[in-house]
Amino acid sequence: MDVVFNVRALELSDLPAVVDVQSRSWLATYPDVSAGVDEGFVQEVVSSFNVSFMQQLILNVQGDRFMFPKFVLDRDGIVVGFCYMSVFPDSVFLDAMYLDPNFTGFGFGGLLMKSVLSVAGFKPCFLHVASYNTNAIGFYKRFGFVETSKVLEHSRGRIPLLEMCRPSSVLNV
Repeated sequence: MDVVFNVRALELSDLPAVVDVQSRSWLATYPDVSAGVDEGFVQEVVSSFNVSFMQQLILNVQGDRFMFPKFVLDRDGIVVGFCYMSVFPDSVFLDAMYLDPNFTGFGFGGLLMKSVLSVAGFKPCFLHVASYNTNAIGFYKRFGFVETSKVLEHSRGRIPLLEMCRPSSVLNV
């Protein structure tokens, strides 16, 4: 029997799985002593992730001045990744993209990224990524993102960030 991966719109019933994927992804990705991000700090951040916060975020932003497309990647009905973005008149910002750590490195993140890029069209697409997350930086570069010179404050006060942009001149994948 073939395993089927599907990108679809995020539904409120997906939120427990989304929070689980985000938590496991943070724990697998963000601790990095050389960057000053210890496991205790990441554990503290992850402990604040919950369904009601994510629900409020999604419901509050849906009615705001910009679109807020949200996608999940499911494997035979089980959420293994998600992303959401803000769409402005002249650009798109990828707010978050997380994949279950057990599914990284197999091309599944590319399925989510293709959904992001289909929404972006020919608008420039921006994102912020931990400056030491070389796997994610390499992934984004494969989709035409380049590092900008913008200096960013640290996420949550500790995680050094890098801004990347996929210029509007890059053709869609």
